[in-house]
Amino acid sequence: AELPSLPLPLLLSDAPGLLLYRPRRLREKLDALRDLLPAADLLRLVRRAPDMLSRDMAKLEDRLAALGGLEGADAPTLAAEHPRLLREDAAMLRERVAVLRRAFSPTLLRRVPRDRLALLLTFPPDRLSRLEYLSAVYPGVR
Repeated sequence: AELPSLPLPLLLSDAPGLLLYRPRRLREKLDALRDLLPAADLLRLVRRAPDMLSRDMAKLEDRLAALGGLEGADAPTLAAEHPRLLREDAAMLRERVAVLRRAFSPTLLRRVPRDRLALLLTFPPDRLSRLEYLSAVYPGVR
Protein backbone atom coordinates (compact mmCIF):
# COMPACT_ATOMS: atom_id res chain seq x y z
CA ALA A 1 0.00 0.00 0.00
CA GLU A 2 1.17 3.48 -0.82
CA LEU A 3 1.93 5.95 1.93
CA PRO A 4 -0.33 8.99 2.05
CA SER A 5 1.17 12.28 1.01
CA LEU A 6 3.04 13.58 4.03
CA PRO A 7 4.90 16.89 4.38
CA LEU A 8 8.31 15.21 4.55
CA PRO A 9 10.52 18.30 5.17
CA LEU A 10 8.36 19.30 8.13
CA LEU A 11 8.14 15.77 9.51
CA LEU A 12 11.86 15.16 9.20
CA SER A 13 12.81 18.47 10.78
CA ASP A 14 10.58 17.69 13.78
CA ALA A 15 11.28 13.95 13.94
CA PRO A 16 14.52 13.12 12.10
CA GLY A 17 14.41 9.55 13.42
CA LEU A 18 11.69 8.85 10.86
CA LEU A 19 14.46 8.65 8.25
CA LEU A 20 15.42 5.31 9.76
CA TYR A 21 12.05 3.72 8.96
CA ARG A 22 11.31 1.89 5.77
CA PRO A 23 8.05 2.83 4.00
CA ARG A 24 6.50 -0.46 5.13
CA ARG A 25 7.32 0.30 8.77
CA LEU A 26 5.86 3.80 8.45
CA ARG A 27 2.69 2.26 7.02
CA GLU A 28 2.52 -0.10 10.00
CA LYS A 29 2.92 2.85 12.39
CA LEU A 30 0.20 4.81 10.56
CA ASP A 31 -2.11 1.81 10.68
CA ALA A 32 -1.45 1.37 14.40
CA LEU A 33 -2.21 5.06 15.02
CA ARG A 34 -5.41 4.72 12.99
CA ASP A 35 -6.42 1.73 15.15
CA LEU A 36 -5.77 3.71 18.35
CA LEU A 37 -7.44 6.89 17.11
CA PRO A 38 -10.05 5.76 14.58
CA ALA A 39 -11.88 9.08 14.27
CA ALA A 40 -8.70 11.16 13.98
CA ASP A 41 -7.60 13.00 10.88
CA LEU A 42 -4.36 11.05 10.75
CA LEU A 43 -2.51 13.37 8.38
CA ARG A 44 -3.40 16.39 10.51
CA LEU A 45 -2.25 14.55 13.62
CA VAL A 46 1.06 13.58 12.02
CA ARG A 47 1.61 17.12 10.77
CA ARG A 48 1.02 18.50 14.27
CA ALA A 49 2.96 15.79 16.09
CA PRO A 50 5.28 13.85 13.76
CA ASP A 51 6.99 12.27 16.75
CA MET A 52 3.87 10.12 17.23
CA LEU A 53 5.18 7.92 14.40
CA SER A 54 8.40 7.24 16.26
CA ARG A 55 6.75 6.42 19.57
CA ASP A 56 6.19 2.98 21.01
CA MET A 57 2.58 2.13 20.11
CA ALA A 58 2.13 0.07 23.29
CA LYS A 59 3.00 3.14 25.37
CA LEU A 60 0.62 5.29 23.33
CA GLU A 61 -2.09 2.70 23.93
CA ASP A 62 -1.38 2.76 27.68
CA ARG A 63 -1.60 6.57 27.73
CA LEU A 64 -4.84 6.45 25.78
CA ALA A 65 -6.22 3.90 28.25
CA ALA A 66 -5.30 6.27 31.09
CA LEU A 67 -7.29 9.04 29.40
CA GLY A 68 -10.17 6.59 29.00
CA GLY A 69 -10.62 6.74 32.77
CA LEU A 70 -12.39 10.06 32.31
CA GLU A 71 -16.00 9.00 32.21
CA GLY A 72 -17.88 10.79 29.45
CA ALA A 73 -14.74 12.06 27.73
CA ASP A 74 -13.99 10.69 24.29
CA ALA A 75 -10.35 9.73 24.92
CA PRO A 76 -9.40 9.05 21.26
CA THR A 77 -10.82 12.40 20.12
CA LEU A 78 -9.22 14.21 23.05
CA ALA A 79 -5.84 12.63 22.25
CA ALA A 80 -6.14 13.33 18.51
CA GLU A 81 -6.96 16.98 19.13
CA HIS A 82 -4.28 17.32 21.82
CA PRO A 83 -1.46 14.91 20.94
CA ARG A 84 0.77 16.38 23.65
CA LEU A 85 -1.28 14.27 26.06
CA LEU A 86 0.17 11.17 24.42
CA ARG A 87 3.64 12.36 25.41
CA GLU A 88 2.76 12.37 29.10
CA ASP A 89 3.66 9.52 31.41
CA ALA A 90 0.75 7.05 31.67
CA ALA A 91 0.99 6.81 35.46
CA MET A 92 0.90 10.59 35.74
CA LEU A 93 -2.11 10.74 33.42
CA ARG A 94 -3.90 8.15 35.57
CA GLU A 95 -3.17 10.21 38.68
CA ARG A 96 -4.48 13.40 37.05
CA VAL A 97 -7.58 11.60 35.79
CA ALA A 98 -8.22 10.24 39.30
CA VAL A 99 -8.01 13.74 40.78
CA LEU A 100 -10.42 15.13 38.18
CA ARG A 101 -12.85 12.27 38.81
CA ARG A 102 -12.79 13.01 42.54
CA ALA A 103 -13.18 16.76 41.98
CA PHE A 104 -15.99 16.70 39.41
CA SER A 105 -19.07 14.66 38.71
CA PRO A 106 -19.22 12.79 35.38
CA THR A 107 -21.96 15.19 34.27
CA LEU A 108 -19.78 18.21 34.91
CA LEU A 109 -16.73 16.60 33.30
CA ARG A 110 -18.75 15.98 30.13
CA ARG A 111 -19.52 19.70 29.97
CA VAL A 112 -15.88 20.78 30.22
CA PRO A 113 -14.64 21.81 26.74
CA ARG A 114 -11.97 19.44 25.42
CA ASP A 115 -9.40 22.26 25.20
CA ARG A 116 -9.81 22.98 28.89
CA LEU A 117 -9.85 19.33 29.82
CA ALA A 118 -6.60 18.79 27.90
CA LEU A 119 -5.06 21.74 29.72
CA LEU A 120 -6.16 20.38 33.11
CA LEU A 121 -4.57 17.05 32.23
CA THR A 122 -1.17 18.76 31.94
CA PHE A 123 -1.29 20.35 35.40
CA PRO A 124 0.71 18.79 38.24
CA PRO A 125 -1.52 16.59 40.44
CA ASP A 126 -0.84 18.74 43.52
CA ARG A 127 -2.33 21.75 41.72
CA LEU A 128 -5.26 19.70 40.48
CA SER A 129 -5.93 18.58 44.03
CA ARG A 130 -6.91 22.18 44.77
CA LEU A 131 -9.98 21.48 42.64
CA GLU A 132 -10.82 18.61 44.99
CA TYR A 133 -10.68 21.01 47.90
CA LEU A 134 -12.90 23.53 46.12
CA SER A 135 -15.45 20.87 45.25
CA ALA A 136 -15.54 19.81 48.93
CA VAL A 137 -15.96 23.40 50.13
CA TYR A 138 -18.52 24.23 47.42
CA PRO A 139 -20.37 20.93 46.89
CA GLY A 140 -22.90 22.55 44.54
CA VAL A 141 -20.10 22.99 41.99
CA ARG A 142 -19.50 19.27 41.79
